[in-house]
Amino acid sequence: MFVNTNNSVYVASYSNGIIQVWLNGSTTLTGSYSGGLSLPYSVFVTDNGDVYVDNGNANYRVDKWGWNSTSSVPAMYTCGQCYGLFVDSNNMLYCVMGAYHQVVSKSLDTRLNVWNIVAGTGTAGSTSVTLNNPWAIFVDNNLNLYVADYSNNRIQKFASGQLNGTTIGTGAIILAGPTSVILDADGYIFITDMINQRLIGSGPNGFRCIAA
Repeated sequence: MFVNTNNSVYVASYSNGIIQVWLNGSTTLTGSYSGGLSLPYSVFVTDNGDVYVDNGNANYRVDKWGWNSTSSVPAMYTCGQCYGLFVDSNNMLYCVMGAYHQVVSKSLDTRLNVWNIVAGTGTAGSTSVTLNNPWAIFVDNNLNLYVADYSNNRIQKFASGQLNGTTIGTGAIILAGPTSVILDADGYIFITDMINQRLIGSGPNGFRCIAA
């Protein structure tokens, strides 16, 4: 799911092949995006209202719906599904290709489908330069990349332009299968710790369980 700056909620309904939308304050379904989607894993909405959706299962691409558009166009071609999507402040589109153990990015300012590897080598591993089934990402205002490295039970931080990551220390909190990571405006980190069935977050006194 994704919550935009207007607090509207976008949900990738995986089995239905549709993106469902609830506008801020609405308790009933407001709208949806569909058409040609195959098992969409992830969705990301930019500040200007563009909607990016994983369509990699059968179609090997990311689709884009422009603001107020009723049809999509390909935004990026990939090798498979994007477990997570992100668009940073430099208009770079990121795709978490979990099955390929890497994160790639492409500039949205060019029509050329040239993407770069920004994390992972394509081979599963637990070193500082490898990932194992990465699931989600977050890019902060300094263009640092945070990766929920699912099978390695860790959050990896890659400084802007660096392929060598460092593990975020979570103190007494031991992660098991993290599936999402996000930073708030103060730089605190929040993580879905899936196998442990809880949400954890950092604060002035370190990490703690905040739900479950």
